[in-house]
Amino acid sequence: MMRYILLFVFIVSNVQLMGQTGNTNLIRQIDSLKQELVKPETDSIKGDILSRISMNYMHINPDSSKYYGENAIKFFEKTKNFRQQVFTTGQVMESYIKLGNLPKALELGLNILPLIEDRGVYKSGVGPIYDNLGLIYHYLGDNEKSLQYYRKMVTRGDVDMRGVA
Repeated sequence: MMRYILLFVFIVSNVQLMGQTGNTNLIRQIDSLKQELVKPETDSIKGDILSRISMNYMHINPDSSKYYGENAIKFFEKTKNFRQQVFTTGQVMESYIKLGNLPKALELGLNILPLIEDRGVYKSGVGPIYDNLGLIYHYLGDNEKSLQYYRKMVTRGDVDMRGVA
């Protein structure tokens, strides 16, 4: 019996190690993007780079993802790139969810919804916002509200579900 327990522990520990080393390409991409940040670029390009760094960090370091995403949002607000601002807000929400800060993620999502609805923009990048709101309400046990947001996301069409699936 002890042999099986040791075998199980050995397998589980190796699975975790493989998961950590499998991100070398992602780390290289992040490093390349960080080098691009130093170059004198327009604010919109810097915002895009920060957003991509945030996206790449999402599953390996949510804290860094949140940091770069919040900085990207500032650039998108300055350049009035509403679609990217909304999409990146969805990324930052996901970072907060991964960090266990559901109240902050919920606050971000609920605060940006009036801006989306006021503009009535179809291709607004709101898919991740609805997806994360659905996930938050699922975690909170409010399945009715969770389904409400998932339905909104699906009815908007695949254009707005970028990065959601």
